Amino acid sequence: MQSFGEMQSMATNIFSAYASVAASVMLYRSMVNDIIPEPVKAFFYSTFDRFSKSFFHRYFRKLSTHMTLVVDEKNGLTGNQIYDAAEIYIRTIINPDAERLKADKGRTQKNISLSMEKDQEVTDSYKGFQLKWQFILVEPDGDKDRFQSEKRYFELTFEKQNKDTVLNDYLSFVLAKAEEMIENERAVKLYTRDSSFDNTWSCINLDHPLTFDKLAMDPNMKRAIIEDLDRFVRRKDYYRKVGRPGREDTCCTGRRGQESRV
Repeated sequence: MQSFGEMQSMATNIFSAYASVAASVMLYRSMVNDIIPEPVKAFFYSTFDRFSKSFFHRYFRKLSTHMTLVVDEKNGLTGNQIYDAAEIYIRTIINPDAERLKADKGRTQKNISLSMEKDQEVTDSYKGFQLKWQFILVEPDGDKDRFQSEKRYFELTFEKQNKDTVLNDYLSFVLAKAEEMIENERAVKLYTRDSSFDNTWSCINLDHPLTFDKLAMDPNMKRAIIEDLDRFVRRKDYYRKVGRPGREDTCCTGRRGQESRV
């Protein structure tokens, strides 16, 4: 076991070595500042910074088990359908107990919609694995970017082993879910032709307090009409494909048995 004197001597030697190294570093730094011009130093530092970032990015990317999809708001000069669908779908999986949320409601919307703020994250689950959505907002940097607009995009992060499921199934699920929500929120419009010179069409939202449920009608006739309308709606994809309703489809216009065929 070392004595106290030996330990004190060792500590003194270590401190002396540290002081010598520190003095050498300060001297080297002073020589660099005095001899090497600023442009050369700036070039060296920037090159080293880019090299180190590139090296660590490639190295840790190989070790990572996750990957990230970037969903931009714009696809060139047009909108991105996946971004629009994600913006609508994420409202259904947001935790209402989050510390900060955005709330909005359009005139034609039935319910208040919640959406994410900048840099917020929300987790989703699909077929037994987890996904993470993050909303990114890049704002222009003052006068430097005064001619640029805000950039919005989502980052979707998940495990690499689920890549095929996300690309082939999950994104299609998000698109379909968003389309369903749009259909449910879509307002009925009443169109009229303008009496001005150009004779153009104009429309307003039909928001009448009277609904079909409140309509005074024979219950059997009302049920028959509802069944016909439901059958028509269920076959909308077929009608869209052929361009018109089939001959065998009917629309009730009066008593049961007095249908008008289309």
